[in-house]
Amino acid sequence: MKILICPLNWGLGHAVRCVPLIRRLINEGNDIVIASDGYPLALLQQEFPSLSTVEIPSYHIRYSSGKSQTFAMLRNMPRIVGGVVREHRWLKQYLKTSDIDMVISDNRFGLWSKQAKSVYITHQLMIKMPRGLKWLEPIAWRFHRMFISRYSACWIPDTSGDDNLSGDLAHKYPLPKNAKFIGILSRFQGLENIAPNPDFTTICVLSGVEPQRSIFEEDLIERFRDSPAHQRLLFAGNRKPKNKPRKSTQ
Repeated sequence: MKILICPLNWGLGHAVRCVPLIRRLINEGNDIVIASDGYPLALLQQEFPSLSTVEIPSYHIRYSSGKSQTFAMLRNMPRIVGGVVREHRWLKQYLKTSDIDMVISDNRFGLWSKQAKSVYITHQLMIKMPRGLKWLEPIAWRFHRMFISRYSACWIPDTSGDDNLSGDLAHKYPLPKNAKFIGILSRFQGLENIAPNPDFTTICVLSGVEPQRSIFEEDLIERFRDSPAHQRLLFAGNRKPKNKPRKSTQ
């Protein structure tokens, strides 16, 4: 099949977890086209330089510099709704000029279609609300299900049992009829032969939307400043070239 894979540009996590999925689909003989923008598109182009890529409109979300993001998300709602409408229109036009058999959307609400099988990937079926707004969680869950129901299938990158990673996000409420767990996705699969480093006592993995990602990074650097450098490892997700690591994270 010819498959269009579209990770959300909201940090790098959505793009990174598509890596093992893309590898598997390629090994199965499928023709893959990647659609995204910004750093996620650049990362996947670096990971799969031989694959065709296309730029797709983004939501252009930006968090506030404060701890609470409630009002920031409310301010961003028009952008999110506009982004969903734009990407749905984009897909409708794109499918008219391509022979795509399947569309795989990682957390992009608007990439469903009746012209091709459409799959939605998410581990966040429910949306956690801050204290004081917990009563909105069932409403947000039903709102999310409305989008999920538009897709042919919903893939949850986690396990169904107690030994899972998503917790309440995928396990608190009943699953949609088109949803199934597909196992944990990690691009580090197949690296079992790498010898572990027993010196590390703390490993931090960062991703997300600015400025919160950078704020959290600086906070972690400050917290671990007095600990031995060889005991801490920070995957900053700062999108800087591999040969130019930040001195403050060493």
